[in-house]
Amino acid sequence: MTKLKHIALAAALFVAPFLACSSATTPAASDAGGGGGEAKFRFCLGGTCSQAQSDTHSACMVAKCDAQYAQCYGPGYKTGTFAGAPCSDVQACDQKCACNDTKCREKCAVSGECVKCAFEVLAPCLTAANCTAPACSDDDGGSDSGGGGNDSGGGGNDSGGGGSVNCGVLDFCCKRLPDPAKSTCGEIVDGRDDVHCGNSKSRFCDLDPAACTKLGDCCNTLNGTEKTTCELQLSTYGTDVELCATALKSYPTCP
Repeated sequence: MTKLKHIALAAALFVAPFLACSSATTPAASDAGGGGGEAKFRFCLGGTCSQAQSDTHSACMVAKCDAQYAQCYGPGYKTGTFAGAPCSDVQACDQKCACNDTKCREKCAVSGECVKCAFEVLAPCLTAANCTAPACSDDDGGSDSGGGGNDSGGGGNDSGGGGSVNCGVLDFCCKRLPDPAKSTCGEIVDGRDDVHCGNSKSRFCDLDPAACTKLGDCCNTLNGTEKTTCELQLSTYGTDVELCATALKSYPTCP
């Protein structure tokens, strides 16, 4: 997931994962609502964008979706304070990483509650906001839906900037899963095709990251042929939560 830079979707996924890359910055960076010398919430559009270009874009997104960002990130998000909201922990973790430090940012755990907030609260607002991202945010020089290109919502590659909203949400979901589902999901995100990402959300966002663990617990409650079959499935599927989830449905006595 090297080209899609993190939250948003805002969550938009979702950031940041979906959430845009954010961090507490120095007074030199503008805040779409803050002022003075306090720390500020920074969007990282990536590509060849300058901080000024990222700030201009974030000003549009925050102006139009301030309440939604606050609901998912916490009321103090614009000053770099993340607390009291579903996505507070992942943003607090993410802000410690450089925007281009993918390995650091992928270690920030995304909870199911955060995905839900990004998907149900933030994503709709970011889609409607239609803030046009600068071309610098797209490695391929694409633009948002207002002028063609791959970006469906006006936010560029960054899922947190409000563009490629579906890919931002999907990115959040990918990071919750173990491989091989995580890698398969990530390849779709990297394609930056918002329609494809949207069609894949139910496939990956509804998956239980603990499906294989639950399958193992299920096997322990079974007897005879069912137990043998279940154990064979578990050993064959490994950490493939898609297959484990499907297998679980065949054992009605298991939760």
